[in-house]
This record gives sequence, structure tokens and C-alpha cells, in this order.
Amino acid sequence: MTALEQTPASFADELQQRLVQHAVRVLRLADALPKTVAGRHIAQQIIRAGTSPAPNYAEARAAESTSEFVHDYWRICRMKHSSSVKSFMHPSPPPKSAACAAPMKNDQ
Repeated sequence: MTALEQTPASFADELQQRLVQHAVRVLRLADALPKTVAGRHIAQQIIRAGTSPAPNYAEARAAESTSEFVHDYWRICRMKHSSSVKSFMHPSPPPKSAACAAPMKNDQ
């Protein structure tokens, strides 16, 4: 069934379920990270970022009016958490040591 064939309620239910599944995957990823200082730091961040959309969406769905839903939904969309989770899940290669040693633009 395509998104156009779904009723609004079934689409909302499916989205809610997908957000919960995403949170579960994030928790598994956090458990798999090394138990180092850096691993724990990243794990804490992705847990906060990756598990918050599901309850936030559920709260928006419980809105009593369309305007309240839109307000809550856009508040959730403005959160940058999910994009930070993606960057941790698909990290870019580590920078070369010379790049790390180069002064930052504001440090000069």
C-alpha cells in the first residue's frame, strides 16, 4: 500500500511504529559501542537524540486541535537531534593528523 492509499490514521500509526523501531535500533547501536569514554559519550548522545522522536510524535498526535498538532509537530521537526544521530551512525573518515593540528579560523 502506498502512502497515497493509506488513511491518515493508518499512516500516523505506521509512522509511530517506525519511530519506535528506530529508537530500538538506536539503543542496540549504543549498546554495541565501545565502553570507552568516547563510546559512552556518543552512546548517551545518540540515545537522547534517537529515542526522543517517538514520544514527541505521540504527544503531537494527542493534540486537541489542528493548530496544536501543527505547533507540536513543527517543534519536533525543528529539533536537530535526528540529523546528529545520522552523523554518528554513518561517520565520515577520521581527519588526517595535519588537519587536526591546523589552527581553527577563530584561533588565529
